[in-house]
Amino acid sequence: MTEKSEINPYVEIPEETNVVVKNQNSLEIDKDFLLEKYKLRLDFYKFILGTVVLGVFSTIVTTIIQWKEIKLKQQDIEQKHFSQFKDDVMTKKLIERIRFAQYFSLLAPPDSKKAWEEYHKVLLKDFDNRKASLGSIEKNLEIIAERGNDASYTILINQLQKSKEEIESDLGLIPNILNTPYDIWIEKVRKKEPIVEGGTFLWAQAIVMKDGTVKPPTTTQVRENIEKMALELQKIQNQLNSQIEIVRWYYPVPINRRIGGNPDSHTTGQGVDIKVKGYTAKQLAAKLKDWPYGMGTHPNSFPDVLHLDMKEGKRRFGDIFNSQSDNP
Repeated sequence: MTEKSEINPYVEIPEETNVVVKNQNSLEIDKDFLLEKYKLRLDFYKFILGTVVLGVFSTIVTTIIQWKEIKLKQQDIEQKHFSQFKDDVMTKKLIERIRFAQYFSLLAPPDSKKAWEEYHKVLLKDFDNRKASLGSIEKNLEIIAERGNDASYTILINQLQKSKEEIESDLGLIPNILNTPYDIWIEKVRKKEPIVEGGTFLWAQAIVMKDGTVKPPTTTQVRENIEKMALELQKIQNQLNSQIEIVRWYYPVPINRRIGGNPDSHTTGQGVDIKVKGYTAKQLAAKLKDWPYGMGTHPNSFPDVLHLDMKEGKRRFGDIFNSQSDNP
């Protein structure tokens, strides 16, 4: 269908021309719609992106805050844990403080670990210094032991012995401390106190030297060795039904060195020389052939004296059982 021209009603206008005009208007509307659509989509993406970023940021911030709170709580717990032990441990023995510092140097958080490591090193140095002091005290005790049993040395011996025991305890060097003053040992000898309750062997037989001086055991271990030997001697005496005479028992290191004795026997209280009336050393050894430790004779110098010790291992020397070996 055609339309007539307004200028010339006899001229017809094709219908397609009008369609083109309408299509141009539609394109403009579509462009506006698409632009608006893109804007909406962009706003949507911006919203989504903003929400995600904000969520991630919020999560990170929350995590950091929680981590800080946990860190503060951990430090608070450690501080309370440390406070519970600090006052008590600082008054304890040096060996216990060393263990305490070592524990925290391994388990403390990084910000305090270095300080504990340094403190541990200081304590170890203190340990070495205290041990050196102990060596000096022991040397002084040996010097005094060589000078005899002068009463003027009693106070000094007690002081040195007390200092020795305190250091040994502080360093954890021995399980138990022999805390017996020198004058108490004098009293044990004077009262003829038995080594083991109910026994017949006396402290005087174990710790009084040939010149009459009293030389007490220097450590708990030596005292316990003397007590164990007293129990064994009691069994032997009951077995023989004869009185045992003690020739030599405990000797301190300086005296034992001077007479040429073995440092691992009489100086530790584990060795004793005995004799029994009516027996030679060899005959006595035959009676005690089942003795599970060391035993021997000195046939050329002391034919009636038998040596017994409680050092590990069944050993024989001298002329018993035709076996020869070094002196005990």
